[in-house]
Amino acid sequence: MFLGSLIYGLIFSVATVGRYYTFHTFAWDLDVYSQGLFTTAHANGFFLSTPDQPNNPGGSLFGVHFAPVLFLLVPLYWLVPSPATLLVVQSFALGSGAPILFRLVRSRLPSDRVAAAFALAYLLNPALQGVNWFDFHPEAFLVPFVFVAMYAWERRSWRWFWLAIGASLSTLEMSGVALLALGLFWVLDGFRPRDVRSWLRQEHTKHAALVCVAGTAWTLVGIQVIFAFNPGLAAERHSTWQPLGASSIYQLPEQLVLNPLGVLNGLASEWPFKLLYLFLIFGPVLFLPFRRPLTVLMPAPWMVLALTGTRRSFYTIGNQYPSFVLPFLFYGAILGLARFPRGPREVRPPNGTKDARIVIAPAQEKRSLLILGAAAVAFLVLSSPLLPVRAGTFDIGGPPVFDAHVSAVWQAVNLVPPGASILAQNNLFPTFSDRTQSYVVPVGTYFRPGTTFNSTLDSLLARVDYVLVDAQASVGEAESVLNRPTIRSDFGLVAWIDGVILLRRGFTGAPAVYRPFSAFFDPRDLALLGGSIINDPRSIRGEALHHLPTDGPAFWGGPDLYLWPGDYLVSFRLGIGGWTPEAVASVGVVVQPRVMVAVGEVQGQGHFVFMSPEIVACNRTLASLNLTGSDFNNLSAYSNFTLPFRADAFGVYRFPNLFVTNRTEVFLEGITLTQTAPLGFHQPLGCL
Repeated sequence: MFLGSLIYGLIFSVATVGRYYTFHTFAWDLDVYSQGLFTTAHANGFFLSTPDQPNNPGGSLFGVHFAPVLFLLVPLYWLVPSPATLLVVQSFALGSGAPILFRLVRSRLPSDRVAAAFALAYLLNPALQGVNWFDFHPEAFLVPFVFVAMYAWERRSWRWFWLAIGASLSTLEMSGVALLALGLFWVLDGFRPRDVRSWLRQEHTKHAALVCVAGTAWTLVGIQVIFAFNPGLAAERHSTWQPLGASSIYQLPEQLVLNPLGVLNGLASEWPFKLLYLFLIFGPVLFLPFRRPLTVLMPAPWMVLALTGTRRSFYTIGNQYPSFVLPFLFYGAILGLARFPRGPREVRPPNGTKDARIVIAPAQEKRSLLILGAAAVAFLVLSSPLLPVRAGTFDIGGPPVFDAHVSAVWQAVNLVPPGASILAQNNLFPTFSDRTQSYVVPVGTYFRPGTTFNSTLDSLLARVDYVLVDAQASVGEAESVLNRPTIRSDFGLVAWIDGVILLRRGFTGAPAVYRPFSAFFDPRDLALLGGSIINDPRSIRGEALHHLPTDGPAFWGGPDLYLWPGDYLVSFRLGIGGWTPEAVASVGVVVQPRVMVAVGEVQGQGHFVFMSPEIVACNRTLASLNLTGSDFNNLSAYSNFTLPFRADAFGVYRFPNLFVTNRTEVFLEGITLTQTAPLGFHQPLGCL
């Protein structure tokens, strides 16, 4: 299984590093750790990270999570200070769980083939791959560390056991809750009602009880450490567990006990998604933990937290949260294998110091291998982030693709001097983790009472010399930034490349790089309102929109294109069937302006926001062109009619037919849009 672990590490290192270089990673949660490790390794601060500063003024990662395991990465980050370092380390750490799991299975089932099948099912598990796929998280290390602890428990190797327990706890403050559940399982699993005294005297009972104590103490201490670095965090309020009457995670345990009706309401909310989640979590291990019901106690803390809430990322795979259940699911599956009807025979060691081992009959071994292998492949195809279906997964995109747009982003990134202060949008921010004065557009943070999205954004803009946004990747973030008055007054345009916009404070010259936008819309890109699509040998693409005099007063609409600010030319390739001195068609440019609204803003209260588009309830015609039969010089060919316009409003743009004659046939081959000049800012249009 070492080879399988190596292959897994290589595949996911290449894939996740590729996602970083193609701008599919994010400030939350790659760069918060990358920047924190960089500032620590280079003595610029104690795990200083800026994305969470609106809700963590001190800036230390320890004001958000207590994760001492990060200290182990500081020397490595001093040598190779790159976000790619974290992605590679995480990939091989998760891959290392396979050989440990192999040993764990062998400690219970004396079959190399069954152990190899479990290890392979682990590597193919879409929930595991999702942990790997979504940026970097210290709790990912919980998976191999807990496997080591479980194996040491089975071997009764207490020195290694406590070393692994300590490593597991170091991954996050909430890992203590997971270890509490694990210790409680071991305590109860060894309980014998007829021989309580012997159970209490057993060495492994004492160790299990100490795990419960250590897990509880670790979580309580970890929370206090977080509050010490970030005192205001204790007052944070959100609606994730609103059905239970809990306004924060710290109130959840109390409400779970006092509000059983609220628990039912929480479980019922979005129940189809939650059922799918349970299927995707337990299905790859064949629901084996339910054959030994007590094993479900181990993943129960996360399951309760996730399934009683309304935050969908908690009950989907494809993110970091399955770290809290994966090792316990596989351990439960191993133990559950002994509960099959007509199942394997248990053989107890003569010294009685370890639990029973299981001898599997050859027929059952073969059946188990086939079923486990088939399930692993089926769930891999269904939900792996590497494959296109991705059912029930957190939506953060597929495999990396290096294309012209990625090249454009890197061209703009390379124009920013090393160490320069910069504000960048979420997916561009990891590129600038090698500095303390880099900030992210605050779309994913919590705003404390008295602050708003715009006031926070303005304060960040006041600190930086550069601004980088990508309207093609995130229209909302780009529009939110370009809307601010400071942008129009203090910044100039340095680069404009395929929707990538780089601004610099005080810059007044011509853009260093300018690559205009262009597009062609054929008949099938438009909304046909009257007439039909026909084959036309005169057309370059062989098709055209055709309108007969009897087809009514409408011809086409669309293409409902979102444009960023600039000067444009739109060209219509039109033809007519016969000459007429009268008006034959009118074409135009129509915009439906749009603004971004920070949904969830509550003056005077703490709140989260997300940016939502609000379309202005009007259409504005920016330009139009009226054509008569005299404008068509050659009735046997198409003619080009060009209309210039300025897109100074974010919004939905259409190039519709405004009028069509009933005197003759009219043909449209297509519409070409070409940008002729960029704008350094935009001024939203009103509906006056």
